Amino acid sequence: MERNTALAAVIITCATATIAFASLAAYAEASDPGPQAGDPPRWYVPADTPAKKYATLMKEAGAALQEARIECRQLYGSAAERSRCEADARAQYEADKRRAQGFLRGDQG
Repeated sequence: MERNTALAAVIITCATATIAFASLAAYAEASDPGPQAGDPPRWYVPADTPAKKYATLMKEAGAALQEARIECRQLYGSAAERSRCEADARAQYEADKRRAQGFLRGDQG
């Protein structure tokens, strides 16, 4: 009898979890509002060519580098720590740049 009760509890738990995930997926799908008032139209133009994808990735890499450098200045007091943080930020920028260049070469897609 205990075995049947435990099995029923597992089945109910799995069914509840399945229903919860299904309703979350439906909510996520329904919650994409699309363009909002005041959004620039360029936000909704897809980067559908390698050159456009490259330009987008380079812009994002530059913005990420700028944000990281600002954080380095805010978080680290000593020059050595700040310098190390900025070196890490530049290394990440270079990796992002190589990834973007891969789209121009056709390495990625």
